[in-house]
Amino acid sequence: MRMKTRKRIICLLITLSVLLGLLGGAVSAANRVQFSDVRSTDWFYESVQYVCTHGIMNGSGANSFAPQEKTTRGMVVTMLYRYEGLPLVSAQCPFQDVAAGKYYWNAVVWAAENQIVGGLGGNRFGPDEAVTREQLAAILYRYANYKGYDTQRSAGLARFADSTDVGSYAVNAMKWAVAEGLLSGVSATELQPKGFAIRAQVAAILMRFCEGVAADNMPSKPDDSEQKKNDKPADTDDGKVPAGNGDTGNTAEEPEQPTQNGFTLSVDKANASAGDKNVT
Repeated sequence: MRMKTRKRIICLLITLSVLLGLLGGAVSAANRVQFSDVRSTDWFYESVQYVCTHGIMNGSGANSFAPQEKTTRGMVVTMLYRYEGLPLVSAQCPFQDVAAGKYYWNAVVWAAENQIVGGLGGNRFGPDEAVTREQLAAILYRYANYKGYDTQRSAGLARFADSTDVGSYAVNAMKWAVAEGLLSGVSATELQPKGFAIRAQVAAILMRFCEGVAADNMPSKPDDSEQKKNDKPADTDDGKVPAGNGDTGNTAEEPEQPTQNGFTLSVDKANASAGDKNVT
């Protein structure tokens, strides 16, 4: 009698486990975001699902994600701002080309206030300009430092023939990003630091950042903010130093003509305008 009872209990538990598994799968499927331009067979499908279900990125329209379009600098800081939980900002915007009322205004102010971005020099941020690979690495590197994450990992760049093209302001950031697996070369010998990153690629990079760097690090200490106030201002995103500090920094370089290869974007798509829509 006891044996029959045990068998019934075991069968009941197995049935319950199967039902819960099916229910969990149904919920997961129900939470999937559907875009007409993102197919389940695309290499970036899971990344797009991740950033959208976590509220980091949105579609470019009611039913599209625009995975092949350029990612602008304004979009990148907005993604990090959302990931940070949309904190309140009280500072004034230090950039003349960031107009109040734009979807990225709060994000840019927050990022500048916390030395995550430094602008392009001349009180410019370039919110609608395509972000380069080295700029993206620098922004993520500064954000990681802002969060108090360990950014000591570093990979040599000498194996890339174009490693000398990396701006001095972004060298440490690129070494860190490569070491963490956030960025890799577009080929075995080419890094393309001045190439542009499309939205699908940024989705993949952010997913790696969240599941790798962020997951592996403890939250920053409460007194880190006081230390940051005394820190040297961060280099600007193009290698210049903010005006007023007496250092002219490096000369800004025009973006190289990118090609459709790995983490780069074709010229036509790189020059395509995302307009004023909140497409991040």
